[in-house]
Amino acid sequence: MFSKIKDLAGIVKKSKLIGKNTVSLWVEAPAIKFDAGQFAMLECPGFPLRRPFVIADSDKNSLRFIFKIKGKGTAFLSNLGVGTNIKVLAPLGNSFPEHNKKTTPMLVGGGVGIVTMLPLAKKLHSQGLEPKILLGADTKESLELAEELKHYGEVVLCTDDGTCGIKCNVVELAQKYIKKRPDKYTIYACGPNPMLKSLTLISKNEDIKCYLSMEEKMACGVGACVCCAVKTVEGIKRVCKDGPVFEAENIKW
Repeated sequence: MFSKIKDLAGIVKKSKLIGKNTVSLWVEAPAIKFDAGQFAMLECPGFPLRRPFVIADSDKNSLRFIFKIKGKGTAFLSNLGVGTNIKVLAPLGNSFPEHNKKTTPMLVGGGVGIVTMLPLAKKLHSQGLEPKILLGADTKESLELAEELKHYGEVVLCTDDGTCGIKCNVVELAQKYIKKRPDKYTIYACGPNPMLKSLTLISKNEDIKCYLSMEEKMACGVGACVCCAVKTVEGIKRVCKDGPVFEAENIKW
């Protein structure tokens, strides 16, 4: 049973640059438990809005967030010193469903969406499963989590420029495996919308289950502002409240 949503006074425990413009931030927030796919809204002191980040990992009393430095807010968060107080609203959103063990879990991460695959891979591994983890990025420097993910499954890499792994995009990589044996996999994916749209089409054509963790801009994280709305077969849904995980066939691209 997950914790109810709480707004806690967290404390920065550890902050480390793990790659080019990529930060691993541990925040002490002992009362929060989460499941793979859920996220948090982190206070960004001095800025009016919080920032949404998937919960990448946890230990007994802390949560881990991994993010790219993209603007003033994330740059500010990347420079927070150990011991800094920071509010954490979590756990938010839904999680990935329980895996059908008659199939092999295929985790597809593109760009910053790779972070979302980490807690899911760890969970599946703890259940005795060996997920196939496909990671794609523009270049080698954007695959910082590849080594860490190798502890939890078979990792296959690809890059747009060919600097690491196979030279292709991660959708093309996934398609190669699916074509060989489509009934073998259940897909779990996170990444840019064009990637998720392509995986949706592939999964429909091959009649296999596919679950997407959507990435949209968020202001509140609790469904009040409706700025993260997406179209589904059941009407407009809020990524923060109704997601971020959706069954692919329910998304209207």
